[in-house]
Order: sequence, then structure tokens, then C-alpha cells
Amino acid sequence: MAQHASGTLHINDQFVALESRSLDSKKRITLGAVWFEKTARPIKSFQVYQNKDGDILLRPEISVPAREAWVYDNPQVFSKLQQGLRESAAGKGKVVKNLDAFIKKL
Repeated sequence: MAQHASGTLHINDQFVALESRSLDSKKRITLGAVWFEKTARPIKSFQVYQNKDGDILLRPEISVPAREAWVYDNPQVFSKLQQGLRESAAGKGKVVKNLDAFIKKL
């Protein structure tokens, strides 16, 4: 994904056809159950992109509670969080039995 000086966002991803859908009487299109069955996230909205050929990309968005948004706004914190998740998935984490005592030692 690249942001150009014009402010236009260009996305270079590979797409896979899921199914063909028709417009309804109000010129709307529904995604149907096929896509939603493949995701576990609570998708509430989509960012809509269009390329020069008229292809449309819907990028799913999820809501983040305002009190947690600071994590995503701070690249250093977000990076550390991702690192911690990777380490935990690799079995490098430790179980803390007394959280209060652990925090006091920090």
C-alpha cells in the first residue's frame, strides 16, 4: 500500500473471487454469508477503494474503544504489543500468579 503526494491511496494486493452478486432493487449489493463465515472479527464497516479500471475493494474495519485507541496511535507501544503476542504464541511467556506483586516489582 502506498500513499502518493496527490493523497490517493494505491493498494497492490491479490484478490480471490468468492462469488458473483447482483444489485437489489435499491442498487445495493450484499456480501452474503460466504465472506462473513471466513472471518471471526466483528466487522461493522468497510473502507471503499476503487482503481482506474473500476474495480472496487472493500477493506473491513473494526471499531476500537476510545480508551484503547492510544495503543494504535503509538507505534512503539503497538510494536511492543505485537512482539509480546509473538513471544507468547512461541511459548516464551510466563504465568503470573500474583499480578499485584508482579506489578510492584516493575
